[in-house]
Amino acid sequence: MLWTWQVGTAWYRSAKDANAVNRELVESIKTAIHAGYRHLDSAEAYENEESVGQAIVESGVPRGDIFLTTKVAAGLKATTAVEALTKQLALLQTSYVDLYLIHWPFDLGKEGFPTHEEAWKQFEEVKTKGLAKVSSVAWAGATVVVASRIGALTDAGSDGTVTVDRSVQLQA
Repeated sequence: MLWTWQVGTAWYRSAKDANAVNRELVESIKTAIHAGYRHLDSAEAYENEESVGQAIVESGVPRGDIFLTTKVAAGLKATTAVEALTKQLALLQTSYVDLYLIHWPFDLGKEGFPTHEEAWKQFEEVKTKGLAKVSSVAWAGATVVVASRIGALTDAGSDGTVTVDRSVQLQA
């Protein structure tokens, strides 16, 4: 069984300085890892990636035994997905993530952000460079729109994954 240890909103900006290591969070994640959790979920927006990376290193569990997810949102406005993930990987102290998600796809196509098509091409490049094993889109509310816009872009060799989030607040 693959349990997910989500360290998102409960730990959002919980360190005194953005992107600083939060020792309480590190210890919590290490406890989860030692209890058998192997899927760790973090995000640029939560500013917890440095603590997640530190916990993985300190846990002593090989990186390959952990399924690591992280997400990008605002980072797509300032730079490309490859550049954003490279910065995130440095914080996470790893050379790759297992799953890389567009955290908030609703901004795609707005001023300063890439279009849906441009973002998907950037995420394909992330996979090609070996920075992420799978890249995808989070949030069910955007799934149909994003899937229809990127559907023509996915090659037969691409996994073309679109994550479906069955959040209660999105089912109304």
